[in-house]
Amino acid sequence: MTIFNYKLINNDGLTQKGKIDALNKDEAVKLIKDKDSYIIEIEDNKNKFMNPFDKTKKFSFFEKVNFTDHLAALIRAGTPIRDALEAYMDEGSEGSEMISSIIRDVERGQKLSDSFAKYPNTFSGLYIAFLKAGETAGNLDETLEYLANELRREYEFKQKVKSALFYPCLVLGVAALVISFIVIFLVPKIINISQNLGQNVPKITRLIISATSFLSRNSLFFVLLIIILGLTTFITLTNQNIKNKISVKLLKFPLTGKIIKKYILARLLRIVASCIKYGIPLTVAFETAKDVVGNIKYRQSCIRIIEKIQKGVSLSAAFSSEGPELFPNIITRSVKGSEKSGGVEKSLDRLSIQYEIEIERDMKKLIDLMEPVLVVVLGIIVLGIALAVVTPIYQLTTNYM
Repeated sequence: MTIFNYKLINNDGLTQKGKIDALNKDEAVKLIKDKDSYIIEIEDNKNKFMNPFDKTKKFSFFEKVNFTDHLAALIRAGTPIRDALEAYMDEGSEGSEMISSIIRDVERGQKLSDSFAKYPNTFSGLYIAFLKAGETAGNLDETLEYLANELRREYEFKQKVKSALFYPCLVLGVAALVISFIVIFLVPKIINISQNLGQNVPKITRLIISATSFLSRNSLFFVLLIIILGLTTFITLTNQNIKNKISVKLLKFPLTGKIIKKYILARLLRIVASCIKYGIPLTVAFETAKDVVGNIKYRQSCIRIIEKIQKGVSLSAAFSSEGPELFPNIITRSVKGSEKSGGVEKSLDRLSIQYEIEIERDMKKLIDLMEPVLVVVLGIIVLGIALAVVTPIYQLTTNYM
């Protein structure tokens, strides 16, 4: 027998964690299955100690988009679920072992959502909740297509953010390599030539060569120091209390705080809008959202909102009670208006899209602001190195003319 940890959430947003003895995941799912609850996680205790680099059962994010899209298209065309899964596996894609296991579950009559729930590292609680809603409503193909579109939208948005950050990172990286080459290889040779010819070395050149000599003599110490600092940083960032403090501080940063806040709101509102559209309870939506927002303040806010919704408070009132510093007035007013006229999910989706547009614009502004700063800083560094290199050469040519 194996011990499995599991986490359930019911339609009222109440979560339940527990452990169960079973021969395998299939039996564990059957034992804890509850028609009024969603299985968010189910994991073998031993999996916690598995090799973190073992990806035989995991999809990349982009592969998950392709898999979901492929499954939606085949099911919409009338292909049985088992055949649709097998067709994808036959293409030699990632996660063949996982798909093979899911096929066996389907053959035994297990629901797709229950089988997917066995792989929480690949399929999130929200993904499983959508599948279950699609199975219940009888529109699994439409649900999968919607999931694929949402995943693709998230992927494309992340790629835009990465692309925006690529240029300044590239400039800094190339500058660091060029400067390192000049300082380590070029400057020492010029110094040797100058000293052999009896020339006085300029102060700025002596300063640079002293720094490089110091680094060379103590290279082992600096390597160890970097390793220790890296390990310390890693251990520190894995501490949940410290991560929570950092996440709160990041919201207060003058330049990046607004961007981070908008990113959190865009994700949260999109999740809630999607859940409303497919009839998933709001409590389940916020329970899932609190695990993906990545910020302790918004996580605590989601918990409070769940409690208010359970007491019968409207969504707009729940947002309003959290204050404009977490949920700006535009969100509260939009939701309040749409609650009267209908279409809350459309209102939330529009707000989510608007925040994504604003994030792109703010990122561009931030990079436009960074570019002149980078130019000035790199210019000063290059000027200093240029003086250190050119001055001795100029002295040599002057003395021999």
